[in-house]
Amino acid sequence: MKSVKLLEKTFKALANKKRLDILYLLFKEKHMAVVDIAESIKLSQKSTSKHLFALYHAEFLDKERIRGLTIYRINDKLNDEGKFLIVLLRKFC
Repeated sequence: MKSVKLLEKTFKALANKKRLDILYLLFKEKHMAVVDIAESIKLSQKSTSKHLFALYHAEFLDKERIRGLTIYRINDKLNDEGKFLIVLLRKFC
């Protein structure tokens, strides 16, 4: 049952162009603060945080707090297929 829930979260996370933009951006840049991601994708920090929350809970991202900033990066445990999926999906968006 847990794997079905994760699969549902995965598809929901990937069903949004801004989330795909975030994944592709982090795939290229390695790690970024919320404020920098928001600026890059031209969204408010609040909207960006909601997208990051969905991606984090779908296990695409890791995060850490550094000097008051939340820094996001692609989950190190994401398998090669997941990384390939990010690049592939970005090409079609």
